[in-house]
Amino acid sequence: MIPYSLEHIVTELNSNEAAAQALLEAFTGRVIPKPDALNLFKRLPDHKWYLSERLGRDVGTKVTAVDLIENFYEPPRRKPSAMEVFLKDTSNRVGTWLFSYFTANRGLTP
Repeated sequence: MIPYSLEHIVTELNSNEAAAQALLEAFTGRVIPKPDALNLFKRLPDHKWYLSERLGRDVGTKVTAVDLIENFYEPPRRKPSAMEVFLKDTSNRVGTWLFSYFTANRGLTP
């Protein structure tokens, strides 16, 4: 006897970020952040139907997950830290200052 119905298991997986992340990592071998994994996991049934229609045969969940991640998932871009932003801004200001200094004083001879 099965203690849980299939609908209950699917509902639990659709609300559990860690389970979705673990399943997608097992299917694809890639580590995906938990919120992204949950969103991708919720898109799997529709993408499976789409692939099955396009290929004219039933495709498995693993094939669906690999295709979805390889072709439609963009990993989140890392935000630069405050120090990186500061250093880039400072180097731009120093470079601009040096450029203007040397171009303004180009005609002077020592």
